[in-house]
Amino acid sequence: MTTAVFQTPRGMHDALGVTFRRKASLLKIFHQTAHLFGCQGVETPLVEERGLFERSVALSDIVMKEMFQLETRREKEPTSQNTKHYVLRPEGTAPLMRAMLQNGLTQRLPLRWCYDGPMFRYDRPQKGRLRQFHQVGIELLGSDSFLMDVEAIQCAAHFLKKLNLSEQPTLFINSLGDVESRMAYKAALQAFLQPYEKELSPESQARLHTNPLRILDSKSTADQALLKEAPLVADFFTKEATAFFENVCQTLQDVGIAFKHDPKLVRGLDYYTQTAFEFKVASLGAQDTVLGGGRFDGLSQLLGGPAIPGVGWAAGVERLLLLMPQEEVRSSLVAFLPLASEDVLEGLKQAALLRAQGVPLLWLSQPAALPKRLKKAHQQGITFVLIFGGQERAEGCIQLKDLESGTQQKLPLDALASHLKTLL
Repeated sequence: MTTAVFQTPRGMHDALGVTFRRKASLLKIFHQTAHLFGCQGVETPLVEERGLFERSVALSDIVMKEMFQLETRREKEPTSQNTKHYVLRPEGTAPLMRAMLQNGLTQRLPLRWCYDGPMFRYDRPQKGRLRQFHQVGIELLGSDSFLMDVEAIQCAAHFLKKLNLSEQPTLFINSLGDVESRMAYKAALQAFLQPYEKELSPESQARLHTNPLRILDSKSTADQALLKEAPLVADFFTKEATAFFENVCQTLQDVGIAFKHDPKLVRGLDYYTQTAFEFKVASLGAQDTVLGGGRFDGLSQLLGGPAIPGVGWAAGVERLLLLMPQEEVRSSLVAFLPLASEDVLEGLKQAALLRAQGVPLLWLSQPAALPKRLKKAHQQGITFVLIFGGQERAEGCIQLKDLESGTQQKLPLDALASHLKTLL
């Protein structure tokens, strides 16, 4: 095996063979789930203006240290006030809100959107955390009802259940309160931690003056020890915020979704209000959150739009793949093997007929012994192989071989397509 001259950038991986098929299987389940909940697919560019995230997630780690900024050709002088700076998108919610405002869709509310695609964050790569990672998510826009929060969580729970993960995630839920509650709590938490500033981790010392709520999510044991006596956000709830969260929790219980209340759960982005939730698994260690989300009623206004309530979630595909069954996801392709050169022309005609009837087909006519060709097909994730030779041509039939079980049967050509569709 030769060493490639060029390598993938650190924290960015290729998805090949089985990995690609497992990822495709996950994405298929996601889109089926999103469709069940009435979501329509949308796609935004990989590149956005830096200001979009500076306005929406200004004090988060994303803007402070994790964004990939692009250098572009400038038609004007670099000192021009008109110069725009672009970044690779680090998350999906702000671009979707930007798309809604830019395309004048505020009159079409409510909207239900789903998305998937790569995101980019410059962070230390580790298990389940890459610099280029694939994310799936939904956004329910236009309703301030607590029932939307419940439905978003229902959608997430349904998706995770369908993945048949090796460890069932636990739902943790909290509320950040409304804007009034959150501002009061932010000031109280800052005042509580101020005397202990030098005892905090360096990261939390920086957050104390910018985004103190993020200290609650610190992985530092010293920080968590200090936080044991910290005030709780629920102590600063308005009556409206209290009622909203109680309604969410009660309805989740009524519809049979189990959860744990974590009074110190926060989300890393600045536009969250009210409900915040995360699905976690213990086996992933520090990177234990596989899906997270919440309500973001203030995001639209941060981006210069009208007040538009919204709730949604996102999940990291690579992290979920660590928990998906490791057995190989077989390809849906069927391999067609003509045995000799004189079988090729008729074989091509039969292959075209099968494809016209919706059967995905891989043509394998390379000259080699049959056992070697069957082995090659199996290595490519093929389960079913069609063997076509002189005898089959004469009889108007074909041999169908199952590479998993080793069984083989003869089928008439005119019944082949319908039979294969039942197998696939």
